[in-house]
Amino acid sequence: MTPAVLNLKYNFPNAKIYYILSPWLKNLYNYLPHNDGIIEFLPPENENIFIKIISAFKLILKLRKEKFNLVLLGHRTNIFGIIIALSGIKYRLGFSGTKFINYPADYNENKHETVKYLDVIKSANLQVKYEYPELIRADNKIFIKEKIGIPLNKKIVGMFPFGGINPGTVMPIKRWDPEKYKILAEKLIKEFSQIQIIFFNGTENGEKIMTDFLNDNIIVKDIDNDIISACDLIIAGDTGTIHIASGFGVSTVSLFGPSSPELLAPRSTPCIRHIYIWKKPECSPCYTPVTSIDKCNKKYWKGNEFICHTGTLECMNNIEVEEVFFNVKKILNLK
Repeated sequence: MTPAVLNLKYNFPNAKIYYILSPWLKNLYNYLPHNDGIIEFLPPENENIFIKIISAFKLILKLRKEKFNLVLLGHRTNIFGIIIALSGIKYRLGFSGTKFINYPADYNENKHETVKYLDVIKSANLQVKYEYPELIRADNKIFIKEKIGIPLNKKIVGMFPFGGINPGTVMPIKRWDPEKYKILAEKLIKEFSQIQIIFFNGTENGEKIMTDFLNDNIIVKDIDNDIISACDLIIAGDTGTIHIASGFGVSTVSLFGPSSPELLAPRSTPCIRHIYIWKKPECSPCYTPVTSIDKCNKKYWKGNEFICHTGTLECMNNIEVEEVFFNVKKILNLK
């Protein structure tokens, strides 16, 4: 959504911009563009209706206190439409079909996520100058490289073998085999001495998986936005890491399977190249705007986990190390 935020600031340069975000995004707060304040709100998932109403009422009071003039709603959920309407906000931008939106844009499920939000800006007759995600760097690459002890002549390739875990949803089927990441890292180091590999830990203690694999050219770090911003390339599945990298202007090779890169993969800019790999078997994409919200569909959902309904995971298993290696060379211009 950051391009839409950038365009709001472009149209209203004197405006203050606040973000309403869930606490699980806390590590991104300081990197958001035009961030004049954060209002935290974690919608109750499994609590009873009384608790949900109390939670919504508290948010409404916060919003009314700030006296906002305009809101851009990213959700297509009527409850949020009701909340912002009761908050007294006059100009309510969002997607058609959401109640109480008075500046709606059609939701086209075949358009890229970033473009959908730009459609909302256009539908409100506002100008669009910015088209690509943007996050604010805390420090420059040279300082960060020196801080973590990486020679300045090294190209940093970050790899994230995890992901697929969001509040209320678990999708390990988005992950490429960690063993293939290891083989890829070995191959890159063997052929190109100027490469430094960083494996980023996930929530499942990736350090244990990678410990037997460490050497001078491979290090393991916890997920760190500053280190991501200093990378020359990030390799990962469809997870937040590639989008954070994209916001910092870092190239990516993203590995897609259950979800569609045509809707979600980072988009190349005139200066930054992004490549996605998608083998697209007959069953892919299975995780779509329709199936993603229908947790009653037992074909795709087992509790909060989105599962491979074929049991083969061929969409990810068919991605070969050699193909990823070729695209890494292409982006980094390695001979």
